[in-house]
Amino acid sequence: MNKSVLLDILAHARLRAARRDLLISHQRTFIAALEREGVDIAETRRSLSALTDARERDLTEMDWALDELDKSQRHAIG
Repeated sequence: MNKSVLLDILAHARLRAARRDLLISHQRTFIAALEREGVDIAETRRSLSALTDARERDLTEMDWALDELDKSQRHAIG
């Protein structure tokens, strides 16, 4: 895969992860407010879990893209 495609993949994954970080933060605040009011939070916890799982996938994709960029850089030098 060429460098520009890998950089694009990395940038998009980083953007998604940053957006999910914000959503996760808001979801945690929302859950805390619901808990204080005694509301059942089972569904909101599932939503939070889905967000954190998606963020982990974004981080995995970022790591993969960085590894591929590193491999291509070593290959170009070697």
